[in-house]
Amino acid sequence: TDGLIAWARRLITAISGAWGVEHTASGRHSFPWNSLPYSGFTFTAASAMTWTVDQADQKLYEYRLIDDTLEIRWRISGSDVGGTASNELRLSFPAGFIAAADSVNPHWYSDAGTEGVGFAGTLAGDTFIRLYKLGSGNWTLTTSDNTSTAGYLAIRVQ
Repeated sequence: TDGLIAWARRLITAISGAWGVEHTASGRHSFPWNSLPYSGFTFTAASAMTWTVDQADQKLYEYRLIDDTLEIRWRISGSDVGGTASNELRLSFPAGFIAAADSVNPHWYSDAGTEGVGFAGTLAGDTFIRLYKLGSGNWTLTTSDNTSTAGYLAIRVQ
């Protein structure tokens, strides 16, 4: 039976590696987070507004996929907003995922130094997270590295 148990453990390890799932000695499953490298193209805004996030501003941007649910968490600190004011900043999904359904969750933000809790969400068909302030007011245009956001969103994907 020892040989069978060793074989089963090797099989589980091989399957886990292929699926990106880690199995602990206690039998629990772990779905590790994948850190995403900085890319200025990840950060955009609606209409003619721009969102400039420098590499040092991206403190956290990672994701994991569990079945058909994409989980993303982020922390952007000290970015700038330019162009024509709008109410929507955008954070692109990694790896070409597409939202299969609407989703929404709160996010913390600092808009030109004024902190608040707004909402982060997607609509079915989106390839990005929409970030809004409380009341959906326009983001303040800034050049002093004082626009920040942090949050988490679970999104059912196609």
